[in-house]
Amino acid sequence: MPVDAAVAGSTCFLLAFALSHAVIALGDYQLDVVHPLEEVTAETDLSASLGEDASVEDVPRFRMLKTSGTFTLSAASAVPKLNMEMELGEGDEITVQSVAPTEVIDAEVSTVHLMHGDGLDAIDLGESSDLEGDGGFRYTNGEYGGNGGKQKWLKCETKCVGSGYGGYGSCYTKGEGKPWGGCMAPGADPAIEQPPKLYARNRVTTVHAPRAHRFCKTGKDVWIKDGQQLVAACAQCKDDNYFLVPNQHVKNMLVGSCFRIDQFPAWIKAVKAAVEGGSAPLKCSAFMNGPAMQSHFFGEKKKDSWNSAPKTSPYKPRGFVCTTSRSISDYSVTGLLSKGYREMKMFATTAAHFVMCYTDKPDAASLRCVKKKRIGNCKAFSMRNAAFDQKAFHLVSPAINATGVDWDEETKLWDAKALKVGRTKLDPEEPDKAIGLQECSEDWSERLLSLH
Repeated sequence: MPVDAAVAGSTCFLLAFALSHAVIALGDYQLDVVHPLEEVTAETDLSASLGEDASVEDVPRFRMLKTSGTFTLSAASAVPKLNMEMELGEGDEITVQSVAPTEVIDAEVSTVHLMHGDGLDAIDLGESSDLEGDGGFRYTNGEYGGNGGKQKWLKCETKCVGSGYGGYGSCYTKGEGKPWGGCMAPGADPAIEQPPKLYARNRVTTVHAPRAHRFCKTGKDVWIKDGQQLVAACAQCKDDNYFLVPNQHVKNMLVGSCFRIDQFPAWIKAVKAAVEGGSAPLKCSAFMNGPAMQSHFFGEKKKDSWNSAPKTSPYKPRGFVCTTSRSISDYSVTGLLSKGYREMKMFATTAAHFVMCYTDKPDAASLRCVKKKRIGNCKAFSMRNAAFDQKAFHLVSPAINATGVDWDEETKLWDAKALKVGRTKLDPEEPDKAIGLQECSEDWSERLLSLH
């Protein structure tokens, strides 16, 4: 199955560069969803693989990830600066106000821990370990299935096997044709999805707006009932200038506090590197409910310490925030050698990347993400097989009236030579003055940033 990278902006425009080393910001991602792994081929016949003699293990294995979403392409002319008085939004003035809880979630609340640095191996995108001894009935999640089993809350007739299809394997349900579906987490029960007992008059208490409710999207500022107290939390930030830092989870839903992306030091470092034509290594922090680091924010510990205790919840929320700045190279080719004209344009630039993804629903099988990208100094090098002007390097090819020419083979040779020459001319150590070397146009900068 090919990767589906649907990126369609309702408004896409680029303002003129304000500086010679201008930076374009790719922001305002309304939603970029990372889905669990999917089948690798389109030839897979589910009806055949799930025949009468098939077992649950015959459900196709996952091999690919995909994203989907829309974004806005706009201009930016400066590297974000860290405001020491409001780092990550902490220093903003807090307006004390009387509010009623927008939502109270009465459920088991577990602390989510943060793992810094090179712990990306601990992140499983939909591939959790098998859960033994879950007890009770298991149900389908409605996001995956076949033969009539792709419905939510169908009762599993067999044990949930595997670790895909939303993270908890798959099972067969009752019915003809072997209907199957992805499994809910152990403990998920349709009977608990009911409102609390309501009276004719229900009194709410007055509280001050807590830190966790700042920069939160309206309707996503939740109160979680943890024992005898209400814990303030945010399930989604107000816009894509902020990112969620989870510190608790309710089933698979991560909740926490929102912070400004442009005040995140790792992002500022990545953007600065991109503008200067350098690189910043991939830096990630993962959020999980298993063994990991604890701190004041994660677990209310006075001193940072490692918690090696196994998780007690059957659910597996997951999330991560990553930044990087890396070089990008690409090229386009137009024309046919056999018709006497072929041109290759090569590009070299650097781009800074930010992404934060997390499971945002109690029974989530996918992750909600916010992304930012900025492009640095971009150079282009043009080559043609005919020297029409000084805007392109002349790279010769056989004449169109030549006899006995295998044009397919000659085209492969010309393209390979052009790529080699282009890489040499775009080397940062090479002089900036050469025929065919130029700054990327705004049009090409837009395209490169959107694609990479």
